[in-house]
Amino acid sequence: MTALDIIKKGKVAVRNSGSLYPIYQNLFKEAFGFEPECPTCGSTNGHRHWSQFESFAYGADPLTFKTEKMSNIKTFEVKQKSKIFSYLMEKGDRQIIVRQYGDVMTEAFAQAYLKTAEADAEVFAKRKAEFNVLPVDFRKKADEVVGAKSDKDYPAKLADKKTYAASLGYPEADYNSITSKADMDAYLDAAGMHLSDAAAKADQDAATEEDLSDAAKTDEPVEGADDLS
Repeated sequence: MTALDIIKKGKVAVRNSGSLYPIYQNLFKEAFGFEPECPTCGSTNGHRHWSQFESFAYGADPLTFKTEKMSNIKTFEVKQKSKIFSYLMEKGDRQIIVRQYGDVMTEAFAQAYLKTAEADAEVFAKRKAEFNVLPVDFRKKADEVVGAKSDKDYPAKLADKKTYAASLGYPEADYNSITSKADMDAYLDAAGMHLSDAAAKADQDAATEEDLSDAAKTDEPVEGADDLS
């Protein structure tokens, strides 16, 4: 079946056909070098890809769309294509919110969405968990982390990491959807920091109570005691 045969069937019929849609995807990839997005799912790229394919079917040179093709190449896949993703971007002396739907998310947006969260381990882990496939640059970073010796000495297998998290009492809902070892390690690091902070606060509270108890015995005032009464 030729590209023109596919175009003549119409994009709705092609998308709804279990046999025609794979042919469209394969012919498009052969001509343009990447897989097209769904032409009937509301994606701007999907409509444009179908139009490009139609032009190709009627004789247009795919190289005509080279610049556009390169800008649309994606190395990632998000889990929720209908979700609106957002991050803060510095613009001059103020911050602005940048938003995109998952189905039209660009490579540049995906990179920025993750990069702007790197300073916060917990947020970074949650954002990475929103991807079925991370952008290629972040997959390289994850591989380096997995390949490096872990100071925390976490279990090697993903399932064992989750069992370890459960043994520490961490909520299963927080990590159940994590699909990579690097993301799970990042989650354990972040959760461990929160646990350490909580332990430190508990120790501080206990020390304060002990000081108050000693003061009561000696009738000596303790700084801050009035605030705690």
